[in-house]
Amino acid sequence: MKKVILILITALLVVTTAVGQTKSKKYPQIALSGKNINKLFPETWLVERQKGDLNKDGIPDLAFILHPEDAAGMEVVKDSPTPINHNPYILVIYFGNSSGEYQCFRYWSNDAFDTSGTDDVGGIKLTSNGCLDITMTYEETTGASSGYTKYRIRYQSGDFYLIGKERFEALRTTGEYAEESYDLLNGRKYTKKGNISMDSNVKETTHRDKIPKKPLQRVGTFIFHS
Repeated sequence: MKKVILILITALLVVTTAVGQTKSKKYPQIALSGKNINKLFPETWLVERQKGDLNKDGIPDLAFILHPEDAAGMEVVKDSPTPINHNPYILVIYFGNSSGEYQCFRYWSNDAFDTSGTDDVGGIKLTSNGCLDITMTYEETTGASSGYTKYRIRYQSGDFYLIGKERFEALRTTGEYAEESYDLLNGRKYTKKGNISMDSNVKETTHRDKIPKKPLQRVGTFIFHS
């Protein structure tokens, strides 16, 4: 009897870790664990993936951006062979272990990504020091300006936290651009302005300022948007 109780408690802990401290919608199609990367979720959901050591244990981990295809979120468009997918994007993290298996650490869905209006998911990239850069892009409907916001997150203290942010915007009519970078670990802000046009005489300017240090935001407590 004690063995049965122990098994039930262990299973509950695994599920709690996977869906974490979020109010994310549950997706039974996302496996809690597995060795075959191609069977962790429906293949057609994959937008982008990265592989590398995220929790500093020397074992490769996995990070995915997925786009589910739940029927309720699919809009059939007349005379179009491809429906419009209104389902929310999902960020999923799997930690690898010494047996070659991947355990779902957590996934964030629902309002993790804001793709309303002209915002879109630009991609995910693993940095050389084990951080993840998640990029959101946008382009005004008039085409007057476009840009992106890049979020840098890192695993520490048992969860993923936002440690940096970069925002870039360029005006197509004039070529002028502005870039703001935030180092949230050290309380620094970098601002750069200039012109991307080859014919422009505008000189690039750079400023560095100190900003107040605040407690780092945990992923799931803010929205990825541009």
